[in-house]
Amino acid sequence: MPGIDLFGRTIGLLQKSLDMRMQNHQAIAANIANVDTPEYRAVHLDFESGLRRALASSVNSGGGSESFAKVEAQVIRKSDPSDIGDHNSVNLDEEMISLAENQMLYDAATQMISKKLAGLRYAISEGK
Repeated sequence: MPGIDLFGRTIGLLQKSLDMRMQNHQAIAANIANVDTPEYRAVHLDFESGLRRALASSVNSGGGSESFAKVEAQVIRKSDPSDIGDHNSVNLDEEMISLAENQMLYDAATQMISKKLAGLRYAISEGK
């Protein structure tokens, strides 16, 4: 039946969020690995605003989760905050905080998906 989205927008949003958080983890790890590399410009991924727009579009149009597949992360290179030193823009403290935050949000999304799927399993088994 066309128009029926078994898992709804929630699963699609969470799935895309997990994909983006994995990419973000890789970018943060690369920043940390290059903390001592001269001239290295730290990378930041902006994907949350795209997910918000896709969610709003999906809600307004009554569509399903297909709008999330189009969301791409925007890569932003941080500039060197000073003219001193090796012109490396990595701030290790900020990167470690970003890594911890990203990991917590990834874990929260996996827990939400798990709960959603547990609810579907319960419904399929007719509450048994």
